[in-house]
Amino acid sequence: MKSLLSKKIILYYLLSLLPWGVFATEAHLNEGLPIMVDKNTELNDIRLGDMTVCYVYKLKDMTVDDALEEREKNKDFIQKHACNDIDIQVLLHKDLNVKFIYYLDEMEILSVKINRQLCQDLEQFTSFLHPRNEYLTV
Repeated sequence: MKSLLSKKIILYYLLSLLPWGVFATEAHLNEGLPIMVDKNTELNDIRLGDMTVCYVYKLKDMTVDDALEEREKNKDFIQKHACNDIDIQVLLHKDLNVKFIYYLDEMEILSVKINRQLCQDLEQFTSFLHPRNEYLTV
């Protein structure tokens, strides 16, 4: 089973070929899946389509109520960290969008779309933060 880091390297390589007319296939991207990314989250599928790279996750060992309760907090966390991830930035600079979908027991719990505009908006917001992540008072 491939590690998550090696999957990211393979994904980056395959997607880096897009501008030269070589297309990554979903079969290549999904080799070695599913893979656990943390104790409650399993990456099951990577889909390509409509200028979007879509990561599909399955949540484990939690109730639907707990997952729904954490949804908004997790959405903000995913957006901020995805926009700061160098691999995601590469995709965005290639005019690709990224989408993260989380399922629990066949129910979609969370869908997070990442695009250039969102990351630019978040960057403008965080530019007002102090280096120690404290808000500056003006």
